[in-house]
Amino acid sequence: MRVVVIAFWLCLAPAAQATVIGFVSQPTTNSKDFAAAVAAREGAITTLDFETHPLGPVIPTFYPGVTLAFSPPDSVAVSDAPPGSGSLAPPLSPGEGPYPVSRHIVGGRFLLTITFDEPVLAVGFMTVDYFNPGGVNSTTLNAYEGPSGTGVLLGSFATAPFNFQTGNMYFVGALSTASDIRSITFRAPGNFNDGIFIDNVEYARVVPEPGTLALVAVQVFLMGSYALLRSWLSGGKWRSIRENRP
Repeated sequence: MRVVVIAFWLCLAPAAQATVIGFVSQPTTNSKDFAAAVAAREGAITTLDFETHPLGPVIPTFYPGVTLAFSPPDSVAVSDAPPGSGSLAPPLSPGEGPYPVSRHIVGGRFLLTITFDEPVLAVGFMTVDYFNPGGVNSTTLNAYEGPSGTGVLLGSFATAPFNFQTGNMYFVGALSTASDIRSITFRAPGNFNDGIFIDNVEYARVVPEPGTLALVAVQVFLMGSYALLRSWLSGGKWRSIRENRP
């Protein structure tokens, strides 16, 4: 009986406080750090690379379970054209290298909101040709507990103050150890007529191991058994049995 009681109270123990981690400050390794953090938490990454998305206007619900909303809607388009000429104003950063041109989203001044039907562990994406030397075109990646940038703000992470022109990649992302990210927002300021690409949107969910599923089943069984026992005792059945014993 003691083992059952201990196991039950372990089931009810509060979860550790969630930590929200941003991946914005290491321009040359952000995406690698993001992938390593996801792997350390036994997550699996899904990548939206836009290769199957038609050229032209963005279709917000093209990918099942994910909504890509841009405001204003006509400020962006899906394209396969390379970046144009840019500024070499310092400080420069190579980011994660030159962009190998593929199908992507391109725009100037816009607000991107990504909403998931179910909460995720982590989310991020690659920007290309982002102009922000010394923070003159800075913005933030914001993670929320609710859909469409609503509910609790889980974390806000400012972009690195570097110039990623011409055509270099810079990844931004966020991870919550509680797997409670329902949406993120990212505003492209468009200062100095800066246009950027968005590509390779990545999101991750934890994949439970068979042993974890079995433990959950045991926890549910113990909690149900405790509730049943408590109901049985409070109903006077235990007292009745004791009184009727020979």
